[in-house]
Amino acid sequence: LVDVGTVTCDRRYSAYLEVKNEGSVMAEWLFIPKNHDTTVCKSWLTLQPSDGILAPEEGVQVVLGVELSAEEAYEELRNTKNNRLEDVLILRVLKGSDLFCVVSADLEEKCADNVR
Repeated sequence: LVDVGTVTCDRRYSAYLEVKNEGSVMAEWLFIPKNHDTTVCKSWLTLQPSDGILAPEEGVQVVLGVELSAEEAYEELRNTKNNRLEDVLILRVLKGSDLFCVVSADLEEKCADNVR
């Protein structure tokens, strides 16, 4: 779980996810889309980098950027009673397993009230 904390509309926030190869061989990894999606994450979330190759015991810090417009906030919140933004990332290790990470943030009350 990566909790970005409280966010507001039209401002960029960052959180970090450490990806580390704890194995003994090179590991190629990438984030993949869920089910029938064409993108790996929701429009308010960005990942940098979104793929790579790691040597044994090597790691990389993935920057998770969160930024949403009032329109995106409205779309996210229209079917929920709370102000919680969530997305599930799927990290695939080629010739390995898939790992899942929930990214969440709470939309500031003032911003949420403005878009409801």
